[in-house]
Amino acid sequence: MEFTIKSGCGTSIEDFYKMVELDKKVFGEDVITNIGFAEGRYKKNSECFIAAYDGEEFAGGMMAFPITDSLASRMRSLQELIDDDISPEDVLPFAKEEGHNIFILDIVVDEKYRRTMLSVMIMNQFKEILKEKQKNGFNIKTILGFAVSKGGLMIAQRMFETKIIGSIEDVVLVEMK
Repeated sequence: MEFTIKSGCGTSIEDFYKMVELDKKVFGEDVITNIGFAEGRYKKNSECFIAAYDGEEFAGGMMAFPITDSLASRMRSLQELIDDDISPEDVLPFAKEEGHNIFILDIVVDEKYRRTMLSVMIMNQFKEILKEKQKNGFNIKTILGFAVSKGGLMIAQRMFETKIIGSIEDVVLVEMK
């Protein structure tokens, strides 16, 4: 296996739809509740979108983006599980004069590529994207993500300094630095 990792402007809407299909395969058909919102989020800001391939086969990916302060506050309140229902209006472009809350919406790896370090490769690419953003004057205030599995939580804890905010509906909200 030799993985190719694409990110940001190196990705396409076709990569996005391959990730949607993998999400459905791994998490079930109802994982995407509003494909219009999902596509709108990708089109609004795909700078932290990552697609991984084994040859021509889509092996995994990640979707993350800057979100509004109000949405980050709603997440932290743990009054509701906010995930696939995020409106594209709550996704922000990167701007140098602002601090950004980055939300990791999704990390998915095809089952046959688990235990290959692909999830670590995807997270390392994400960290490189954020490091480059910071180097170029974009302030990253915080990184948030809901861990829906123990494996997802373990990856976050292995790759970042983490703080567990709390949980809702058996899903853990994690803040990463």
